[in-house]
Amino acid sequence: MNRSIHYWIGKKTLLGICLVYGLLAGLFFPPSVQAQTTNNEFWICTNATHAFLLNWGGYGISNNPLDGSSQSNFDLNLGNVPDNGIIHILPGKYSTLGGIKLRSGVHVLGSGMDVTTIQLLPGVADGTIMMINAGQGGISTTNNLVSGLTLDCNYTPDSGSKSYGGIILEGTRHVISGVRLLNPSRMSSASSEAWGLIIANWNLKSSVSNVIENCVVSNFNYGTLGNLSAIGFLGGNGISGASGVIRNNRIYGSVSNNPVIFGLLLTGDTVASGNYMNGVAVATRSEGAFTNIVFTNNIIKCCSVAVDYFKRRYLNITFGGNQIELTNSVFNTMPVAFDLGSEDWNTGGQNIKVTNNIVTYVGNSNDTPVFLYAIGLTNLTVLKNKFPQNFINYISNCSNIHIDSDSQPLDAPVLHSPM
Repeated sequence: MNRSIHYWIGKKTLLGICLVYGLLAGLFFPPSVQAQTTNNEFWICTNATHAFLLNWGGYGISNNPLDGSSQSNFDLNLGNVPDNGIIHILPGKYSTLGGIKLRSGVHVLGSGMDVTTIQLLPGVADGTIMMINAGQGGISTTNNLVSGLTLDCNYTPDSGSKSYGGIILEGTRHVISGVRLLNPSRMSSASSEAWGLIIANWNLKSSVSNVIENCVVSNFNYGTLGNLSAIGFLGGNGISGASGVIRNNRIYGSVSNNPVIFGLLLTGDTVASGNYMNGVAVATRSEGAFTNIVFTNNIIKCCSVAVDYFKRRYLNITFGGNQIELTNSVFNTMPVAFDLGSEDWNTGGQNIKVTNNIVTYVGNSNDTPVFLYAIGLTNLTVLKNKFPQNFINYISNCSNIHIDSDSQPLDAPVLHSPM
């Protein structure tokens, strides 16, 4: 009997302790704060003066946001959002040293392009990329999202020999959406080129379902080394590149011997559609083997070479419904709409379709523009394309070619070069 009484008293005591703890929790941690600890969602603004994410103590909710009022506070908060966390960046301009590393699954949500602006501080380190992820250290991330903001690399003539870039996300299932990139630069040899908005795969067996959409890249700063890879997917070290969709983006440059702006970088299993490029040297370029590319309904103005693929083998590639305006060549050679091998005669490919494209030329009357330059292709189909009669086609070592009359200028026959 006594044991039972003691047991009951013990239970009542434990129950009382739990009730008291619950009441205290309700007093000191309001429901909104308690919810914040479980849903991994945070807000940051330019005029808060509260604690950092590392020791946030209840701050970071929508009506009591984190502190982004200084570069150090903003970088610390953004760089410490936990795995699968969501950070809302409220309207305003924020300063950063760049190199912000995003953990796996982190979503960075601005309040809108040109509404939320993140700007590099003057004089940051040469080679700085504004936003990267853990893949730079050899560990790939998944499901990162960056959207609704402007990234300003803030290169000015006073910046000197510095190269700055926008975003590189390594891994799989990443999205870059509604991001404007301003003032990237390549004024040094810190990297092979300046990088714009890039999703890459350097570690995984495959990288799928990636998206870059509704973005803008402009105001590229360049020197004698100047070249920019504006938007695209990358792979490397014998690993298949990132794949997915690149759609409805805009890229602005100016064609000259410098800078060389490569508009879209594509790898296998990728659709590029609805993009607008004006003043890029090369609208899309690749030096790697890949399969299954669909490049359709893009508008390309003031361009030297629309498509430049070489060195490797390409399988199942479709170019359709694009509008292309060529101008004087950035390479001081002939302007080309579809160049599949002029830089390397070891280039080859199979099942290539070029259909329903419209190509025009504005430039030096002494130039001889080329519609199609093809080396080593099998099963080449060229149908229902429109271009001026002064264009030529250059085709060598190709087999099973089907070119209709609409794709051959009447006053310039197809040229077959001997091997």
